[in-house]
Amino acid sequence: GIYLDPSAASFKTECNRANIRTRYADNEVMEGIRYVANMISSGTVKILDTCPRLIQSIQSYVWDSKSITRGEDKPLKQDDHLVDALRYAIFTHFYKRTQMEVDWDKEYKEAMGENTLPAPFQEPSMHHQYF
Repeated sequence: GIYLDPSAASFKTECNRANIRTRYADNEVMEGIRYVANMISSGTVKILDTCPRLIQSIQSYVWDSKSITRGEDKPLKQDDHLVDALRYAIFTHFYKRTQMEVDWDKEYKEAMGENTLPAPFQEPSMHHQYF
């Protein structure tokens, strides 16, 4: 599946039409940054040298000085697409998975308009046999 920016609703629709499973990523910025930084510093996540643009993006990540003067921790929104994608994937997949298990099949079926209720709770049809 693909983790999507929560603002990408139309792209999610396109992916669903193409039978590509998607899930909105958790967009919690500060908690996600801390989590990814810990995963990298602990060696749990490794960025290979075959990903030079991601490495450059991480190295050039900048904090917004205006937000700092207001007492907020906030990264500057410039050239951050790769770092955001990394955060979406790592934070949503690993951190949030420990918070609750993701049922990709159920989410996909719901997005495609398929009934995911157990058989006894579905409307009767000729395809179901009951005791």
